[in-house]
Amino acid sequence: MAAVELSRHAGENVPRLLMSLLERRYLADFQPSYWRSDLSEDSVPMLGEVRRLGRPRQGEDTTAAMAHALTAGHWHGHAMIMALHGTGSRHRIHLGGRRLAGVSRGSTGDFLQAQASVLRAHLSGLELGGTGPLGQGDTSELSAFLRSAPALALITGIPSPRAGSTAFQSLDRLVNAVGDRNYAVVVVAEPLDLATTDATLDLCRSLKRDIHSYVRQSLTEAHGDSDSTTTSRTETDNRLSPLTASLAGLAAFATVIGMFTEKMGGLAQPAFILAGLANAQRSTTVSTGRTETTTRSVGIEVLDAEAEAAERLLQRHIDRIEQARSAGWWRTSVYLAADSDGTLDAVASALRGICAGDATALEPLRVIRPAPWLVRGAALGGRTLSLTPALGKQGHPLGPAFESLGTCVTSDELAVLMNLPTREIPGLPMRDIGEFAQSAPSPTGRTVELGRLLDPLGRELQPVTLTADALNRHVFISGMTGYGKTTTAMNLLTQAYTEFGVPFLVIEPVKAEYRELARHPALRGRLRVYSIGADAALPLRLNPFTPVPGVPLARHIDLLKAVFNAAFPMYAGMPYVLEEAMLELYTERGWDLDTSFNDSLGSPEDLSALTPTLGDLYDKIEVVLDRRQYAREVHQNMGAALRSRLRSLMLGGKGMALNTNRSVALDELFSRPCVVELRNLGDDEEKAFIMALLLSLLYEYAETRTGKGLRHLTLIEEAHRLLRPARGPASSENADSQAKAVTMFTDMLAEMRAYGEGFVIADQIPTKLAPEIVKNSNVKILHRLVSLDDRAVVAGTVNLTDAQSRHLATLPPGEAVVHDSRIGSAVLVRMHEPATAGEAAPLVGHDLTYLHRDGGCRQCPSPCTAFGTAERQSVTTDAALSAFFAGLLTATAEDLWPLWKRWRDTAGDAAYCMATRSAHRWLTTIVEARALAVGSPDLPPAERLRRDRAARQFARLCAIWCDSPELTPKAATRYTDVQAALNQLLTQDPPRELPGCATCPSRCHALPLIAPHLASLGPTIASRATSAMSPAARARGIAKAAENVLPLSSGALHCLVVNATADLPVDLTDLLPELKTAGMA
Repeated sequence: MAAVELSRHAGENVPRLLMSLLERRYLADFQPSYWRSDLSEDSVPMLGEVRRLGRPRQGEDTTAAMAHALTAGHWHGHAMIMALHGTGSRHRIHLGGRRLAGVSRGSTGDFLQAQASVLRAHLSGLELGGTGPLGQGDTSELSAFLRSAPALALITGIPSPRAGSTAFQSLDRLVNAVGDRNYAVVVVAEPLDLATTDATLDLCRSLKRDIHSYVRQSLTEAHGDSDSTTTSRTETDNRLSPLTASLAGLAAFATVIGMFTEKMGGLAQPAFILAGLANAQRSTTVSTGRTETTTRSVGIEVLDAEAEAAERLLQRHIDRIEQARSAGWWRTSVYLAADSDGTLDAVASALRGICAGDATALEPLRVIRPAPWLVRGAALGGRTLSLTPALGKQGHPLGPAFESLGTCVTSDELAVLMNLPTREIPGLPMRDIGEFAQSAPSPTGRTVELGRLLDPLGRELQPVTLTADALNRHVFISGMTGYGKTTTAMNLLTQAYTEFGVPFLVIEPVKAEYRELARHPALRGRLRVYSIGADAALPLRLNPFTPVPGVPLARHIDLLKAVFNAAFPMYAGMPYVLEEAMLELYTERGWDLDTSFNDSLGSPEDLSALTPTLGDLYDKIEVVLDRRQYAREVHQNMGAALRSRLRSLMLGGKGMALNTNRSVALDELFSRPCVVELRNLGDDEEKAFIMALLLSLLYEYAETRTGKGLRHLTLIEEAHRLLRPARGPASSENADSQAKAVTMFTDMLAEMRAYGEGFVIADQIPTKLAPEIVKNSNVKILHRLVSLDDRAVVAGTVNLTDAQSRHLATLPPGEAVVHDSRIGSAVLVRMHEPATAGEAAPLVGHDLTYLHRDGGCRQCPSPCTAFGTAERQSVTTDAALSAFFAGLLTATAEDLWPLWKRWRDTAGDAAYCMATRSAHRWLTTIVEARALAVGSPDLPPAERLRRDRAARQFARLCAIWCDSPELTPKAATRYTDVQAALNQLLTQDPPRELPGCATCPSRCHALPLIAPHLASLGPTIASRATSAMSPAARARGIAKAAENVLPLSSGALHCLVVNATADLPVDLTDLLPELKTAGMA
């Protein structure tokens, strides 16, 4: 009877015993000396640092995403490892794995590559660094800390996933909770194979079946009486049925651990009894018979709450393991390392806060402190620690999966431990991620390849291309400095040149980067780089007034007026004064504004002589203002404003470039690959002026160009300097002429598509551009843009979502969002770089005659290299060569050579430029005198041509005389030829043939001397020439009147009298011969 009672007492503790083992209560008071833990040698873990994360979208459940990634990485025979290392100011996360000996399929490299792909597929924006063994490279600090950390522990227990984006189950919560302390968390998850999972599932189902009989018990008591006085009593207890194999194993394991585990000590003796009574009888019958029987029976059912709880606990484990069969089951160890026990407690508490939930009740989180060397070795090796009782060989009743200092968890539960931060933490940047289209049209025919389309994992897919027609409808490129905008533009230009044979022009206001295109194989020796300044290999020369062949002159003037308006603020009335001055300059030089022809032109070389310059416009402003008769204050203010603007364009290097007679040939600029650099200009208005001038010339040139389709590309860098938005509504008194001009240029860009001109507009700040520029471009290439207003502008034009717009703010260098009508939706592209790694070659076949400032530069061996020196020494040069020029038309070569040689020896290398510039000034005095002689305040077209042609002749002489050490026969012959040509131009063709010119002793030689004095001296001379005195007396009186004004000579007096009396009816036949004697007196 005692044995029966003892058996019953032990059976009542089976449910409690089962719950204790399922919840692993024996770990609550862990004594390392009572357990056996092994740290087997194995392969080295390989880890890679998480460099960047994508910001989760609203409503996104990152824990569920990580669970899917873990499921995908479960069947590779490698442990998954995550390490978080915090140093206060920086937190680093490493992901990787370790090969499991004997069960691994494939190499660790293949696993890590597949793992990275899976993680990037489920966690948008994740960027991983290169992988390497723990302790090397990026993980050296982590390894050193794990080796030296004084506080070490591990955590067991089941994390509980929570649903939704507000679950707060991510590592950033731990980081924020721990703060600036030094710590490390290492999570090691070894995948358990399906056979182990199924075996554990079967054991759980067996235990559930067996424990079910303990949930309810039926007790029946029967009493019977009869005449024979027989009594029978039967008692049946279902719990006293023989123990099954599963309960027997449970009892045996509990027996072993109950001997030395305090938490199980109370159950040790019953466990021994249960083990010994595995085959005991569990029913008893006592009877006494009588003859007459009367029977009474009572039955009751008793509920065992502990058995019912154990059954529910088993069912939840069964549910978990059934889920694990499809999603993956992991034997997981979590190791903690800290710089102090306080930090360790803080990390453990933070983890408990992240992981706690419903599932945690199945096995609560416990902090266990085995021997430090075990934890240190396991964390450094990326391994789990085995755990078996120190005494006996009985294994865990749920199988070997539970024989470790870790926890068997599902992928969903493991995701709680490995869920990457959802908010930015120190040291780990986070960016917004947008989803872009994953397909682009296949190339058809010849195209320009911008780059490769990127998928969300960062993998390069198909090429993204542009057709010639797409380029002809204009391209807009935007992005912050340093993120690939210039590289993209370079690649686009070089490919368009190589694939389509389309030349290009680059207008570069700030930097000098596009000259690197000269290294491209297709552009070596072909790219022309024009710039402003003394260091320019090809100096830029642009005369704004040079007519464009085939374009009406009046239209050119209108465009030129718009150029000034676009570059400089123009107040009311100023544009009209400017226009009137320009019209007058052309008409003075013989241009017909109706026909756009000049009858004075004889050859193409004559064009520059009849083309106005900025200097001419500067001088003409005052003339126009005087004629308009404005009020004095208006006159002064308007004149000062216009002249100051023009003067700024005439100084220094920009003066050399703009205040010139000749321009770079438009064929050179617009039919060959060219770059125009404006970096040496400091003022934005001056840069805008040249940019506007180039665009207006391009517009005129494109109009006259023949052919269809894309013919030329123009890239405008920093386009906002010219194509800026309107500043706001303008009043009628103060019209915004700049806004009108910008509107004209934006319309011009839209129209030029019809002429085969494609524009590439590049700018860092879209909001600084006129809105029409962004809207009218067919192709948008958007690199990184951070500012919200900039992103709003471009997002609206390509229909980007909010997420895609935010993604623009996080694009790395070399990536861009591309939109094209062929593509449809925006795509993310990794852009190509141009092939500019070679060496630049010297420019071949380039004509430098555009540098000639006048006809005297025609024979210059190195144009414009000595111009500055020549201008600075102009006064000295003119004085030194005055005697030379005085005799040039009459003296012999032998007479002038000593004068020339003496001066040339002191002039040095700048002799040619100094001499021709001085000759030009000397010729100017001659032609101006000829104009004055006929009463013209301005040079007539014929006299301008005469000066330039005479300068060309002098250049022929200068080219030989500058290089001849002595007066050689060749030099003497050249002098004779040039002298004859100069006399033909200057003396044989007087400005007007007057009575007496035919008998002049020095025909037209004296005209430059007397012409400046005709206005003041002429009336006196005319009066004396027509007096009633004798011819001799009149001649002496004329000489007397002129002696204090002119150097007297017979030629000077002859020319003076003839011109002073030109409009008088007088006969000079007797007077003129007397002048010869008077002049010699």
